Amino acid sequence: ETTKTADSDSQNVIFTVDGIQYDLINNYKNSTEIKYKSADAVIVSVTTKGDAEEGVGCQKFFQGDTQPDTITYFTNTAAWITSEGFLEDYSATSALGDVTYSSSAADGATVDSEGSFFSGFYIDGATYKISDLSMTLNGYGGDDFQGWGAGIVATNGSNVTVDKAYIDTKGVIRTAIWAGGESSTLAVTNSVIVGHNDDDATPYSDDDNYAVPMMEHVPFALGLVGNIRATNVLGSASASYTDSIIVCNSWGTLSTDSGTAGTKALDCSGVLSGIGDLEVADSSTDYTATKTVNGVKYGFTIATLGERSGYVTYADSGVYDIFEDVDFYAPDYIGIIASSSSLIHMKKDCYGYSERIGFLIHQNQGTENSGYSGYSGGLYVNDGKYDVADTFVVIKGGLINGSYTTTNVIVDGAEINLFGTHNYSGNLLRLMDSDDAGSPGTTTYTISDYTEAQYIANSPEKDVDDVVATFSNMTVDGDIYNTVYSVSQGLDVTLDTVTIDGIISSAYQTHVDADGSSDGVNGKELSAYTSGDHLYIGRVTSTPFEDDDYANPVYLTLVNSTWNVSGTSYLSKLTFDSSSTINGIITVDGETVTDADDYEGLIIVKAK
Repeated sequence: ETTKTADSDSQNVIFTVDGIQYDLINNYKNSTEIKYKSADAVIVSVTTKGDAEEGVGCQKFFQGDTQPDTITYFTNTAAWITSEGFLEDYSATSALGDVTYSSSAADGATVDSEGSFFSGFYIDGATYKISDLSMTLNGYGGDDFQGWGAGIVATNGSNVTVDKAYIDTKGVIRTAIWAGGESSTLAVTNSVIVGHNDDDATPYSDDDNYAVPMMEHVPFALGLVGNIRATNVLGSASASYTDSIIVCNSWGTLSTDSGTAGTKALDCSGVLSGIGDLEVADSSTDYTATKTVNGVKYGFTIATLGERSGYVTYADSGVYDIFEDVDFYAPDYIGIIASSSSLIHMKKDCYGYSERIGFLIHQNQGTENSGYSGYSGGLYVNDGKYDVADTFVVIKGGLINGSYTTTNVIVDGAEINLFGTHNYSGNLLRLMDSDDAGSPGTTTYTISDYTEAQYIANSPEKDVDDVVATFSNMTVDGDIYNTVYSVSQGLDVTLDTVTIDGIISSAYQTHVDADGSSDGVNGKELSAYTSGDHLYIGRVTSTPFEDDDYANPVYLTLVNSTWNVSGTSYLSKLTFDSSSTINGIITVDGETVTDADDYEGLIIVKAK
């Protein structure tokens, strides 16, 4: 039996067997002595502690243990690289496998971790290249706001390239790739990244933490469940993914969080990404999609709605995400656009599929994005194809966590197929009164719907800037609604060279169950801990209604377009030119009109 002793203030102890890292002691608890049976395959590394990042508010990191309000994360890693080079004293190189490494590159590393809070590469302020990496991580990640326990960490101005990597992680917030700090860049090519939710994990904290700075679960407010993000970009960092696959079976694949306004957080091309499962393709199996990376054909199967949950990509805090020639698949959302001037731009040759909603926009201000010239906060789609069950774009209007959503939507030349068959399906665009459950830590929400009579009598005190949406050069079958209640907020829609079949109207919203029934739904208290409750969030029907003093007006402009009216619609403004056709009966304040012109008042458009 061999004994090693470490200085708890300055050293970590890392244990590997045949190159695989295991939790022999808990470095977080500052154990100082380890006893083990010696063998050639067993290596115990005593490494120098480096206080990589600080976390705040992680009071109950292990169930039943009370921790201080502020803790320091002492990173355990196979390789620690800074601007001074490869820090051997800080690195457990026995966990790198048979690898050639230096202060600038590592080629052929194999990192296998069966323990928690252990990283493969921690790169701090350095330029580094990782090639031909194989990494498997199985165990808890500590904090994906700080990168604690992530497979590859690029922070504090690092410039990292990753080529021909295969990274597979499983565990609560055990992020595969993490980029953060000041102006770090991370470029990933020809790689496969897979993240797995851990359904059997014991929560770190007594309340199964949903709140920053150490979210063990996706915020319930988003109408999602899950406990892992495959990748994450924070601060003013930027990550690009090219000719790669990024898959996670819950929560998120291409995520951002707490970014710096004006930063290009994500730039992806030639990428297959989604919520579901990935395997080496079997010729006898039908997959949702396949893609070949590094000569290997992989098969992806989308997660089943209700069994798994998540989004493909996310933009918040004023960052912007750019995608070209990507294929995205999700049970819940293709993308989420959140606070400040954040935006997502789906450029040419993109495909998106969702079993619920294409894009969710909330807390977005629609202001100019300082880093993306000519663009403001919101969603931009250029051509491509999108198959979405219920609603292509949902915008949560009104007050959300102290802010108002006044975003932009511009869609040009896209093919949009709304394939759902429920009464809450078939929506091209919906500006709705927010049912955001609240701040990230909120785990309950009570559905509160209003009747038609309440909508008609409603006189909100707050006027909010309009949401502006433009659709051009497309043919689509879908409805457009404004169902905002809590504030007075218009929806300003322009159709330019568009043929649309549907209803375009002010309306009131009603939450429904999966079968489309509203019975017993109003007043229902939803909980993050009750299976399926997250699916109620954002699932509403819309009923057009007549009101001569709209708090939720719709302003519609048609340019060289055709509107085939499928049901009675109520507008506050209508403009159409002589090259446009409205196949419906139009009345303005009770008078029938037919000529192209600008109209304002109580406008009712009925199907012929």
